[in-house]
Amino acid sequence: LAAEDRALLERHGLGTFDALWAKQLEAVDEPNTARGGWSSVFRLDLEGQGYYLKRQSNYLTRTLHAPFGEPSFAREFRNISRYRKLGIPALQAAFFGERKVDGEVRAILLTRALDGWSDLESLLQRWAQLSAAQHSAILKACGLLARHLHGVRQVHGCFYPKHIFLRATGDGYQAQLIDL
Repeated sequence: LAAEDRALLERHGLGTFDALWAKQLEAVDEPNTARGGWSSVFRLDLEGQGYYLKRQSNYLTRTLHAPFGEPSFAREFRNISRYRKLGIPALQAAFFGERKVDGEVRAILLTRALDGWSDLESLLQRWAQLSAAQHSAILKACGLLARHLHGVRQVHGCFYPKHIFLRATGDGYQAQLIDL
């Protein structure tokens, strides 16, 4: 549980794995059903702060790190934490946890919503309506993000426009990554 989100989540009775698992919310899209389990994403709003609550059950990925499988959210949380330590702009985790319940592997990843940010894919769809200065600022922000990422010897496995989020600032754009 991230220190900066603790008080807000606890005020709403959502400071634990069990509370977040039980919270009734509408899914933002159809659940992923693969790998012998499921994974689903929900929007959660608390006092003006938006979050994405991601829950999965038996949705495992096998890697050299975890040859018998682990929740894909465990890998994503490790990546979020590593990016934060390396100063790579990326989404922020508010909570991560995993539990084994009667043989079922459950995982939760709660991230802060990127309200006020736009993914590069949607900006590209309206590229013709943007000014040359905006084009330049967007390209510069994306280039600086890629340079920083690679400068600290990291690779983003899905460095696609829908995973790069941008926000206009007074003098250009800020960029950050999702889906780590």
